Amino acid sequence: MQNLPFADVIYPLTTFLLKRLDDYANIRYLYSIMEFSKYLINKYNHRIQRNDAAILTIEGALQKEGVDSQTMRVLCNQFIDAWYKINLSSVRLGCQAPKFVRPYHREEFINKTSLACVLLNKSKDDSSFLLIACIHTLAELQNEIVAYFRKVVVNETTSNTRVFLNAIRPEHLLQLGELELTKKLLKDSFVINYEYGQGRDLIYDYEEIESEMRNLVSSLCLFNTENIPMLNYQFELYNENSSLITNIRRRIPQTLLSTVDRAKFKSLLVRM
Repeated sequence: MQNLPFADVIYPLTTFLLKRLDDYANIRYLYSIMEFSKYLINKYNHRIQRNDAAILTIEGALQKEGVDSQTMRVLCNQFIDAWYKINLSSVRLGCQAPKFVRPYHREEFINKTSLACVLLNKSKDDSSFLLIACIHTLAELQNEIVAYFRKVVVNETTSNTRVFLNAIRPEHLLQLGELELTKKLLKDSFVINYEYGQGRDLIYDYEEIESEMRNLVSSLCLFNTENIPMLNYQFELYNENSSLITNIRRRIPQTLLSTVDRAKFKSLLVRM
């Protein structure tokens, strides 16, 4: 397709996706990662101390869970499956771009990884920084696709509501990789050239491919990457995460008080 003249103009979305298809194929793993992270936050928020989480391994936590151990183990296995399928060389959060390195083999993960590494927390230490950066990167990859589609393909200028990461569902995520693209091509998007001497040639229907990609991306949503759900450790400050008050100017339109109202409030304060 890269040899077609003006392909990026005629088939903009297909061209855009193919340029970084290997990166975009990782978006699907965000759901399993967030499900396990949300479970841990609900389970341990304000209930575990930082030092205990750093010492306790994931396997140790699983053994202590009792009745809930089966649920936690299922979510943990799904997390591990997604974590080791992610194919990224690096991830990004703010101005930092750490290498996406997994120091242990998959079979050793739960026995050698501390619980703190999978408890989303951004204060004091960077034990879970790689996980937070990974979540942020995967969400931003989808935001990049949706923003391009709405701005370039459909020329949409209105602002769109963003979905919080703790509310994502599998249907919110792009499910597209090399395998899915190949299936779409084989099913609907090519014909065999039966002209004499051309029996092995395939004629691709690029318009059909572009239409398929647009239908796929049109149902996707933007993610709010500024408010990743975080855990607070026991006996530490409750206000380490961003609160409604810190974002009040962005959430509520700010207007000046009238002269009469200012005079009333001033006199009220003087009398207090």
